[in-house]
Amino acid sequence: MLVPILVFAASALHEHPRISIVFSFTAMNLGAALCIHWAVTHHAGRIGRVLNAGPVAFVGVISYSIYLWQQLFLNRYSTALACSFPLNILLVAAASVASFYVIERPSLQLRHRLERRLFARVSATERPVVTRARLMSISPPHA
Repeated sequence: MLVPILVFAASALHEHPRISIVFSFTAMNLGAALCIHWAVTHHAGRIGRVLNAGPVAFVGVISYSIYLWQQLFLNRYSTALACSFPLNILLVAAASVASFYVIERPSLQLRHRLERRLFARVSATERPVVTRARLMSISPPHA
């Protein structure tokens, strides 16, 4: 419980640039890494069950799409209707889900098909069989 509190305290130092640059960024990144490590290693606990819940896991699946689309709709300095709360959250969610199912998922499936074709392992019947007799018949290179 101490690490999230320290991360929050470090993030509050943004008003002091010298301390923030030297201490805050390092403390926040290390704290985030420690929290993620703890959540992964204690996945059976309460926090682990929450993080593995269906809706949270789905957000993790579409997180790249959320990352791409949030930049359009979560601009707090914009006066556009699409950037006003709560419409902006709904638009990010809709665009992210649509983008995941229409673009990202088919692209990943195509990638896997291409990888299987291009990098398929040679089947056992096509591999040269090296027997002891064959090894004995190979002459050593001449110097």
